[in-house]
Amino acid sequence: MFQRKGTNHYMKYGEIQELTFQEVKHLGLKFVYADDDILCTDYDYRSITRASDKLHRMKGNIFSTDFAVIHVVFKGTISDENEGTPTDLTNAVVITGPHYLHSVQKFSPDCDCRTWAISNRKIHELLGQYASLWSQVIVVKKRAVIELTPELRNHIKAIDEAINTRIKRASSTFDSLIVSTLLKALVLGLCVLMHDSAEDEMPKQVYGEQRQWLMQQFLNLLAEEPAKRHPVGYYAKKLGVTPKYLSTVCKEQSHQTAGKWLKYYINQQIHQLLSKSGLSIHEAALEVGFENDSFFSSYVRRNFGCTPSELRSKENKL
Repeated sequence: MFQRKGTNHYMKYGEIQELTFQEVKHLGLKFVYADDDILCTDYDYRSITRASDKLHRMKGNIFSTDFAVIHVVFKGTISDENEGTPTDLTNAVVITGPHYLHSVQKFSPDCDCRTWAISNRKIHELLGQYASLWSQVIVVKKRAVIELTPELRNHIKAIDEAINTRIKRASSTFDSLIVSTLLKALVLGLCVLMHDSAEDEMPKQVYGEQRQWLMQQFLNLLAEEPAKRHPVGYYAKKLGVTPKYLSTVCKEQSHQTAGKWLKYYINQQIHQLLSKSGLSIHEAALEVGFENDSFFSSYVRRNFGCTPSELRSKENKL
């Protein structure tokens, strides 16, 4: 996926091109609100269809993003893929984090939805001390689907209406602050719902103070970088601690060592790449930091109980 670097240069993650925050602004979408960290699209079937076609020409059918996306489907259907499996989403909130592998979505003509694109920096700014709620689910799983209950629908509609009312008034120097505050209420509420629904799947967090902060920073690093098979020491050095101390803190805070968090994160990425990306096995291996195909094959066998080819074939049959 292409990522702008300067003006005319691009960077690729293997063959998967990256859609950047700035590129979204030039897809021809209609925006209710837009600034350097927040984009909110106003659903319009024609503009969405044209933008989807343009996106497919730019990036192909599979791409990643350098930002988080929140889709709220009030009516109709959004069709996409999750790890290679076709999915129809209706009456739902779909949240994806940076580096999630998206497919170009299709919207039903009767679709009524709201889409927010939010930079990773802004997410953590909005959530502050509660950013760990986001990290626990989105860092590793990268995608969450929440049922749009009547209560949640009313909550989101109220925030959406408040933002629309604010924007329709004369421009003010406080617009950005007001929109950010309203969006914070939405994101924090969704984080609580994600956290509650993921309790059985994700390692449990036992909150501390300084050690909780270190754990959160470690998870933030996992969210901010494409998944790579780095040693624990790579992240410990970035955080200014020893690998042993980082693992001790992770074990204390989540009952999982730093190595197990890394393994879980890498396995999720491998699963996505082999089931969805269309990359060759060699390209998928390089994507997650394996320069030797036989080492990659051995790793997949140990962790998935089959070869990379078998894993891909198994997922494609689902």
